[in-house]
Order: sequence, then structure tokens, then C-alpha cells
Amino acid sequence: MNSIVIIEDRAHLRVGHFPSLFANLADDFVELGIQVDVLTRRGWALEGTRGREWNLHEAGPLAELFHRVARRAMATSRYFAGHTTGDIGIRSYFGAFLRTIVLIVSARRLARAGSGDPAPIVVVAMDFVPALLSIFGGADRWLIWQFHDDVELSWLARAVEETRRLFRRPAHHVTVAVHDERWFDAVSERLPYFEVVNIPLVASRKGDSQRDQSRVALNLHADDKVALLFGTGHRGQSPEVVVEAFRQRPDWQLVIGGKVCARLSAASLEDWETPPLMFGTFVEESVRDNLFASSDLAVLSFVPDFELTSGTVMDAASLGVPILASSGSLAAGLVEQSGAGEVFQAESSQSLLEALDRIDVDLAQQGSTRLREMYSGAVVCRAHLKLLDREAWGN
Repeated sequence: MNSIVIIEDRAHLRVGHFPSLFANLADDFVELGIQVDVLTRRGWALEGTRGREWNLHEAGPLAELFHRVARRAMATSRYFAGHTTGDIGIRSYFGAFLRTIVLIVSARRLARAGSGDPAPIVVVAMDFVPALLSIFGGADRWLIWQFHDDVELSWLARAVEETRRLFRRPAHHVTVAVHDERWFDAVSERLPYFEVVNIPLVASRKGDSQRDQSRVALNLHADDKVALLFGTGHRGQSPEVVVEAFRQRPDWQLVIGGKVCARLSAASLEDWETPPLMFGTFVEESVRDNLFASSDLAVLSFVPDFELTSGTVMDAASLGVPILASSGSLAAGLVEQSGAGEVFQAESSQSLLEALDRIDVDLAQQGSTRLREMYSGAVVCRAHLKLLDREAWGN
């Protein structure tokens, strides 16, 4: 295998972690000598992920036209039904359906552009892909990244594959990838005719910690003890616990970055001896890098039933920043397994403070090294290549 195609539907948006994660994955493929073509709906917006050694392609005006027509059609229908605004959910649903078809067809064209066998295609978090690949996917090899266990239109995928089996047509070469083993059973049940695998996605990042320069850029003092709370503000996060704990520790400077800032009330940030510094809600990649490089500690706080991980784990480990993670999450499991920090009881500010007092920075940094080795770019990339290798698809 000497080439690969990656579809990143949301790369034109200046939000989210997926584009940067898959830019890093594309870089790792290139370092292993793989030609990478990246297909997007409309360009690549995030700074720091441009000028790479992979080829960037756009699906073209047809994908954007479908998206806009769907939005206008739903808005018009709602207007004539007596409403002044369209239903965003339905609009997005219809638009994503049409847009995905265009991207699938465009990706197949890219995969077959070179000489020899068609390149395998990796798909990033796109709605309806398993179902639509059953119809439009052809005989190409597809690896679909699924980031939730509720697969859109799984009934359609079942119907198409049942028809395929009835007429004894060969099944598509489609594998669905999940990055959390706890999703494996649910996704497998919804997509019984596709292979489902659990492989790592988030790799440690390359880069040196420029602590002094980063602190100057963020107006932080050189001798501050800096704790970082960074996140997107999804409902699984529990930032209030971190705020409550560090209000009691004026010897630490709490820094908060990302959309999680919007989750915090003004009252929770008043009457501090050392007020938190806020960087949000959208954080440029250069600012994010400075936040991690200037920190002495990264804190991950989730609600008790939140089981997933966070890109913050690898961002912190990449720079040797010790981690405090709340119990029950996949992030906590990584911290415990590697020794990259300490785990505290979810929703307990007192437990967080106790973990803060017992953390051993030297041991945590050694754990960060182990975590970087466990999830290096080469390790993650080879896991993908093993799946995408022709022999792994039974050919």
C-alpha cells in the first residue's frame, strides 16, 4: 500500500479537535512513506494544519450546493407551515445526507486516480456513512471512524446488506473503527454486517515545550504554578469541581481555555485571591499550544457516568505535563496505566485537592514518557495500516 485517502468533512470549520487529530494522522502516514490525499467539503481552516506534506482536495461546489439547498428547502417549508425559522436539526439531517453522497463519490474518484489498486479510504465522523456506503461505496476499502454508539440510519445498512446476501452479492470492504471498547458491542449490534474494531486514534504530538516564551505570550509570570483546565464544554465535563477546588488554593494560578469557559457562571469566578485567567471560547492552535507548554498541571474533570477520554491527555503527555483526571473515565484509565499523574474521585473537589497534594511531578513526567511511547504517531498509524492492508480485508 503506497497511498491513502482521508475524508474530513468539518475541516473548513474553525472549531473542534477532529481536523487537527486527522492532520496529525496524515502526517504520520506521510512519515511512513504513504502518499496521502485529504478530501474536505470546503478547504482547511485551522492554523498549524496547513502546508503539510499531504495533498488537499475539495469535494467541489456540488457538495456545498446540496448543503445550501437543503438548508433553504427546510427553512422555506417551515415558513409556509407558519414558523419564521427552519428546524436546524432536520435541515442539517437532510443536508448531511446529500453532502455525504457527494463526498463518497469524490473520495472513490480520488482513490482510483493513480495506477494500480485503488487506495483505501478513511472517513472521519461523517453522518450516515455506514448506511450510504452500502449503496454507493463500490468495492473500495473503507475505514469509518465512529464517535458515538448511536449509528445513523443503521436500519438502512441492515436492509441493504440483507438484500446483498439474498442475491449473493459480495459484501463491501467496510470496517467501522471505535476508539473506546465500551462502544464496541452497541455499534456491532447496529451494524452487524460490518466489521467493528477498537483501535487508538489520538497520538502524542510532536513539539518542544517552550515554557518561558509561552508564558510571556500569555502574560503569565515565570514563577507561577499554573493549572490548566481545557475543554470543549460538552455535557460530560464538570468544570465546577475544578473551580471550587482551586478557589481554595491561591498558591496556584488556574487557567481555563476553550468552550468550557462558557459553562462557568460569573458568580463562580468572583472573590478569588488569585482569579482564574480565561482563554475562550474558541482557542487558536497556537494559543492552545502555549497554554499546555506554560502549564505545570492539566486537570480533567468529568461527571461520574462519563466514560470517554479527551485529547487533553495526549496534549499534556506530549509536553510532559502531569495530569489530574476524574475517576471512571477512559482518560483516568490512561493516567493510571501509564503513571502520568493522579486520579481523583469524580465530582469531589476535596478528592481533587488531595490528589494535587500527593502528585509526584518526576514520576508523572516519567509516566508521560511511557504514554507517549504507548500512543506514538507511528503506533497509531501502523494500527490503521494493518487494518487497511489488502490481506486484512480478505482479498
